[in-house]
Amino acid sequence: MLLITCPNCGAKFKVAPEQLGVRQGRVMCGRCRHVFNAFEALKRGEDNDAGERTTNDAAGGPAALIAADNPLISGSLPRYTESSSAWRWLAALALATLGLQAVFQFRSEIVQQYPQLRPHLAAACRVLGCTISWGRDQALIKIESSDLIEPPGRPGRIRLTATIANRAPTKQDFPAIEVKLTDASNVVLSSRVLLPTDYLGHPPAADEGLAPNVELYVNVNLELAGKSTASGYGLRAFYP
Repeated sequence: MLLITCPNCGAKFKVAPEQLGVRQGRVMCGRCRHVFNAFEALKRGEDNDAGERTTNDAAGGPAALIAADNPLISGSLPRYTESSSAWRWLAALALATLGLQAVFQFRSEIVQQYPQLRPHLAAACRVLGCTISWGRDQALIKIESSDLIEPPGRPGRIRLTATIANRAPTKQDFPAIEVKLTDASNVVLSSRVLLPTDYLGHPPAADEGLAPNVELYVNVNLELAGKSTASGYGLRAFYP
């Protein structure tokens, strides 16, 4: 008989040599469920004491379990095959892919919560051709004042001046501005949407946005199509 000592909990088991050949020496301790190589933890016992119980067995432990359902060599022993290893790698790859997709989908929300990650995600976006929003809380973009006048001697042209404020606690993207011309009954005669490029005079840079609690002065000349009979106007700042 062979005497095997579990390297994890110290429990001792007596088994026959042929039992160890079932799984090339890989066994599971019946006490602590630790899996180990029995060939590295065995001592040869006396054949004449095969029926004896060890101190572990006397204490109610699984010391002398040499029957067919011995947990050392039972069918419950985990099997590690090339196929199962491949499936684990595929599962890990799938989880990593889902994580990257989530980061890409919610990149703007992530950098708003963790601004220190913005340089890293911005570098990735330069490679992928994407952009990262500073923030788009439309309710906190306010038009504080505005005016629409027709310059003397320039029929068909109007000048829009407005002050846009960001009342959010963090930087936000520049909004679009919708200009509506109305008649005396407040019916919309025409409208136009001004994008940030239109009123800034250049496309916003990657690090450019409307800082918190900062006011932006807008001064834009617009050309009217045909003769206008407008008597009023309206402005709206929004994110497309």
